Amino acid sequence: MVALLVLPLLALAGLEAALRLAGYGYPTQLFEKVQIAGKDYLLDNEKFGLRFFPPELSRWPSPLMKNIPPMVAKAVNRIVSSYDTGKAKSG
Repeated sequence: MVALLVLPLLALAGLEAALRLAGYGYPTQLFEKVQIAGKDYLLDNEKFGLRFFPPELSRWPSPLMKNIPPMVAKAVNRIVSSYDTGKAKSG
């Protein structure tokens, strides 16, 4: 009885791990970190909308590039990711 629940979950977890290791998919963060001339920048992720809409309906953000300290970049991505995955607490 337990195997009916556990085995499919293990199979899905294994498939997810294999796809992540293979680099399948696209980045889902709002910003992508890039290095230009030794400085860290955040660029808007052109594929961010694909997470919510099909390609025909997805809107592409206007170009944005900011020189932001790394700690701020981590905080912004963490906040956006928590709202995207439903982990944010509602007040």
